[in-house]
Amino acid sequence: MQSITSYLNYKYVLGTNIDFNRRRNVYYFIKGDFKNWTIIDSIVINVSNSTLIWGDLKLFANKNGNLYSAGVMGLWEYQNYIWKHVISANAPLYDVYGVDEKYVLAVGDFLQFYFYDGSTWQDMKKLLNHNNSNVINISVWTDGKEIFISGILIDEIQKTIVWHGK
Repeated sequence: MQSITSYLNYKYVLGTNIDFNRRRNVYYFIKGDFKNWTIIDSIVINVSNSTLIWGDLKLFANKNGNLYSAGVMGLWEYQNYIWKHVISANAPLYDVYGVDEKYVLAVGDFLQFYFYDGSTWQDMKKLLNHNNSNVINISVWTDGKEIFISGILIDEIQKTIVWHGK
């Protein structure tokens, strides 16, 4: 199990099965209520197929009913039972968090930091004011007034970094 969240009175789970013998990964999008679980969709990634149709690393649902998934190729939003790719990224996005449909943040490798204002996703990387792109932003949290981003610097000596902004 990769990630779990509540969305529209159900629990949603991202699951991964790594099959070393067959050299493939199978990703699952699962819906349930702790008694009954249903696989909504699955993706097989192998040598001939490497296209994700949702994020494989993190699920997040805000109180307004928006469901997001972050992963290796960016960020997706679940709209009308279909995943819509809203941020295409060349490196993984690890976390997504927001207070409502007009205030959502996403972070990932190489200082990636995005903000959604309800209509447009904006690249906010320059606000982190860091010269070194060898930073992996791992998690993000906000209450709508303050933002915390934690990450690691992957230079010669690994360091933890926390950004705090208002």
